[in-house]
Amino acid sequence: MTANVLPLDALLPLRAVNITLRFLAPAHLHPLHQPALTAFLRTLLGEPDHYDTLLTVDTAESGRVNYRSGDRYRFTLIALSGAESLLQQALEQLSALPASAPLQDREMPFRNNIALVGMQDFLAGSRFVQSLN
Repeated sequence: MTANVLPLDALLPLRAVNITLRFLAPAHLHPLHQPALTAFLRTLLGEPDHYDTLLTVDTAESGRVNYRSGDRYRFTLIALSGAESLLQQALEQLSALPASAPLQDREMPFRNNIALVGMQDFLAGSRFVQSLN
C-alpha cells in the first residue's frame, strides 16, 4: 500500500496570530477580503520575495462590506516554516499602524485608516499585544 502523505515537515513550525484592528474611518470592502488584505500586508512589508509561500491570511469576516469608524476587524495571519523574520516584521508593522501604512488613498479599504487593538497566538492562546485603542 502506498501512502499519499502531505509533506508536513516542510510546513512546520507553523505560527498563527489572531490580529484585531480598529477602523479609524469608514471603509467599504468587497465581499471577499483576502485579496485586499493580502495586498495591504504585502505593501506594508515592502513586497517581500516568497510572500506567497511563507504567509497567508484567514479572513473570517469576509462577507461584511461596510465598516464604521470604531468597528473592529479580525483576521488570522499564518506563517509557515521559514517565515519567522517576515512574521516578526509584519507584527512590528501592524503594531505601528496607522503611521506604518504606506497607502493613504481613500479608495483603498486597508490603509492609514486602521490601528492595532491586539494580537493573540492562535495556537497557544497567549496574548502578544494589548493596546488601549
